[in-house]
Amino acid sequence: MTRERKEFGLQKKVITSRELHDSTSFIRGGAEHGVGQDVKFFVGQEEPRRRLAELVTGSLPGTVIVISEPLGAGKSSLISVVRGDLSQKGNPDKDYPRISIVGFKRKLEKLRANDIAKPKAILVEEFDIKSSFTALQGAMKLVNEIVSRKESVVVLSGDYSLRNPALIGLINSSEELLDMQMDPLNIEMFRKALKLRLCEAFGKKVGEIDMNGLLDKEFLKYLAPNTNPPMSTFRSSFAILTSMASVEALQDSPAQFSGELYRRLKDKREKRKFDGKTWHFVSWLHSYIKKHDPSVPMDALNVSDFTRLYGLDEISKEEFPKILVNLVRVGILKSVGIPYMQDEKNGTPEPYLPSQETFLDAIFDPLPKNTPVEQEEIDEIADKKEQLGKLGGLLGLKLITKAMFDQKRNEILGLDRIIEDYMEGKIDLFELQVRKKEIENKYL
Repeated sequence: MTRERKEFGLQKKVITSRELHDSTSFIRGGAEHGVGQDVKFFVGQEEPRRRLAELVTGSLPGTVIVISEPLGAGKSSLISVVRGDLSQKGNPDKDYPRISIVGFKRKLEKLRANDIAKPKAILVEEFDIKSSFTALQGAMKLVNEIVSRKESVVVLSGDYSLRNPALIGLINSSEELLDMQMDPLNIEMFRKALKLRLCEAFGKKVGEIDMNGLLDKEFLKYLAPNTNPPMSTFRSSFAILTSMASVEALQDSPAQFSGELYRRLKDKREKRKFDGKTWHFVSWLHSYIKKHDPSVPMDALNVSDFTRLYGLDEISKEEFPKILVNLVRVGILKSVGIPYMQDEKNGTPEPYLPSQETFLDAIFDPLPKNTPVEQEEIDEIADKKEQLGKLGGLLGLKLITKAMFDQKRNEILGLDRIIEDYMEGKIDLFELQVRKKEIENKYL
């Protein structure tokens, strides 16, 4: 059933719950793995877009431009859009014979070896926490070789890893390193991006989609919370909306992203369990979020800030750092510090902010009465997340195939045993899907 609403004589498409449920792939867009290829969904960033184009075209060869923003902030999209802008100006073959976008894991060696034509600008992506620090340092050394030739302007894109002096300090350039900042995600940008995705899903023009009521204002306030530094990203926000749309009822009533729908999503997931001390801290964290004025940016907190605000009655000063790191590892907190080298892994440095889901949980999904859990289970969840992260890195480096990745992933999660039970007829397809979803909600 198609629903429409007339506004100023124009029929507008009203999206139903059933349609929202069926449009999850369009809502997600490129949110799962970055949106560099989905430039048609690009919104905002007018000044950074102009500034980056200006720096690429006006800087001397050997200049290094650094874009250091959180994962999922839209760096790949910005780079792709600017590349398109420059390629359309004048005579592309004459003015910009090569503007190469490369991931250091794939083409950087070829650039160093001069295996491809000398580009006007090289935009190197993926300097982020998903890779080992050793791999990042090795790639940066290759970048330094390219910079030293002074043949191209080099743009480096990555998360806060690029702010680590032990990494960016490997660049030895006579030109000043230029910092390029992006605009943080705001509610208006998010609404526009969602509208573009829905227009794509339903074959409508921008003015033909009715957004009134689709995004509950109170829900949106906490989906993109006001924090310092900004923490919300397109990728994480659309991932949450995609999950919510997947549990939307198959009805023909108008759809709405709301706190009530978010609570229904969380009701379908296995509730997190904590040891007693951690549960009390998370409960306090929810109260801290509820008491905070959302119109005022919430500042990121160091360990010392948490100990001062929470007190040391329940948790000792020595226990606090480990508890906070554990909460980062399971997605309750988000590290917004500069990743450092620690046993060949990027760490989870302070300061910290509540994650987007924690903001939403605090307001719309109250913490249930605690069911104690042993530290071993917390460590098991964190260990599996770490193993999956390493596995993803191997796939990114092309050291394993997608089939090998899937097989090992199933082994890590224990899905191989469930699939075997299904193949042997011990469980039906429905139970297979339910148990698979429970495991993925627990560990992913």
